[in-house]
Formats: sequence, structure tokens, C-alpha cells
Amino acid sequence: MKIGVKTYCDKEYIEHFTNKTDFIEVIGISKEDFLKNKKIIVHCKHERFKINLANKLKEKENIEAIQTAIEIADFCNSDRIIVHPGFIENESCSLKNSINLMKKFKDKRIITETMPGNYKNKNFLCSTPEELKEYIQKTNISGFCLDINHTISSATSQNKNPYEYLKEFIKLNPKQIHLGGQKLPEDITHIPFSRSNIDLKKALEFLHEDSEIILEVTQDITETEKDLEIVRKTWANRIN
Repeated sequence: MKIGVKTYCDKEYIEHFTNKTDFIEVIGISKEDFLKNKKIIVHCKHERFKINLANKLKEKENIEAIQTAIEIADFCNSDRIIVHPGFIENESCSLKNSINLMKKFKDKRIITETMPGNYKNKNFLCSTPEELKEYIQKTNISGFCLDINHTISSATSQNKNPYEYLKEFIKLNPKQIHLGGQKLPEDITHIPFSRSNIDLKKALEFLHEDSEIILEVTQDITETEKDLEIVRKTWANRIN
């Protein structure tokens, strides 16, 4: 296993964890000199930045967001770019729109991310294995990032066993893993593991030995240090 942490683009956070993790994931906001000479994974701007690849009316903004992520990846010499596939927010949105948009890009560093399905009044794409497979087959992307918390949310909304559901996605060979604490049934995600009630050992049990895990927790350095230790210990004991 390799493990890293995620930040929007906080210099202090990045500098602190550069030599404590295998890589750092940053949101593709801007090129910053402090990102150079580090193992960086770029995450394209998403719905928090009003980006939605499924919305035809936002095509200009969507393309600009992906192009910016590509430019930052070039700047950092990064070999991976994660993109959210989008969600249905009105009649201008569809899976087809998102697929057609991604076809415009030939960059094999791009992968999509599994999403939580019907979550907070948004119907997110690629929340089922079937839709994820269709998306990958019909676009130019090279694979996907399995967001464990999103997948648990999707399973819960469908009354499925979340850990069995995770196994279905793992069979599709994710290139990257996102993982944070999660509190159910409220479905509060991306929190420290000290406040989480999901079964972390079960969530990690069927991952491949060479999995690359990015922690999506808080931006509190002390809390993240603890979360790294929790995940490393749980990984070491996951099949005992």
C-alpha cells in the first residue's frame, strides 16, 4: 500500500506531509511553485466550484476546469488527474453530456471518481458499477478512483450492504482510492476516523496489496497525523 493526503492547495499542509506520505493530492486551482519537486496528484475542480460535467450549459466552465487541471499536472509533472463525472441538476444534464465532454480530452492521466448516487438532493453519476463501466468504455479516460465513502453512501441509499458493494467496484481494478471517516446513518463524510463509525477493517479488507490510498479527512495537521497512523495500523491487520 501507498498512502497520501488531500488538500485544496494549502502550502503548510503540503510541506508538512511531503516526507511523511507517498504523495499529495491537490485541487486544480492554480500553479504554485511549492507544488514542484513533489509527488502530486491533481483533482479537477468539481461541484463545490460550480463545475458539473453533465450540464451542457456549463460546458465552457467545465472545459476550462479540466484544462486548468491538465496545465497544473504538466507543471508538477503529475501522472494522474481525477475528475468528477458530474450530476443531474436540471433538464440540461445527462450522462451522455458528460461522456461527450470527456471524449474531447485525450490525456491518459485522467480518471473518473465513483460518486454517492442520490446525495444531498443531487443525483450523481458513476455511483453504480454498471454506470461506471459504461462511462469508462465510452470515454478516453484510463480508469477510476474508488471513493470508499461515496460508495458506502450509494450502497446505503439503495439498502445494500456497503462492504459487499465495495467488493463489486474493487473487481473493476481502481487506480486510486479515496478514504475518510464517515458517520452513519447521518452519512457525514470526510471526517477524522476518531469520529467515524464505519468498519475500517472491512472497508480495506479486499483492496489490492499495491493500492494507492488518499486520505480525505480534515485540514488539521494533528488530526491527519492520527488518521494516517490509524489507517496504516488497520491496513497491517486487515486480513488477520
